[in-house]
Amino acid sequence: METLNVSVATMFVGWIIPDANVIAEGTRIRATGGGINLVQGCDGVELLWLITAAFAVAPLTWPWRLFGWVAGLFLAWLLNVARITGLFFAWRTDPMWFDWLHNYVGPIALVLLLGLYVHIVMTKAPVPEDASAQWYR
Repeated sequence: METLNVSVATMFVGWIIPDANVIAEGTRIRATGGGINLVQGCDGVELLWLITAAFAVAPLTWPWRLFGWVAGLFLAWLLNVARITGLFFAWRTDPMWFDWLHNYVGPIALVLLLGLYVHIVMTKAPVPEDASAQWYR
């Protein structure tokens, strides 16, 4: 979690506000004016499982399934890092807004965006030759 999420989110925060002296310390993003601590569950692993499950059962040809899955893993990670970055700024401005974003808005938005991604891949992919796999269309 430290390398893939905290370090990258810290880099994004540093780009947005360079004078905040943002540093990554293990699972913490520290900065002048306050920071956040990421605990187990903030790593976005559940998103990786959702995208894996979606492409495991998708009626797609293997090249589309593999490409969709790999690109989906990257998208899930990127969305989670964006969520962490947003939560950093929310905590610094209003802790009540942080709770709302952390508990409700963020998780729902991530699942909806990943669902939209799966839908787009499913509609763009060629129809499989097996007629029983065409139920989605």
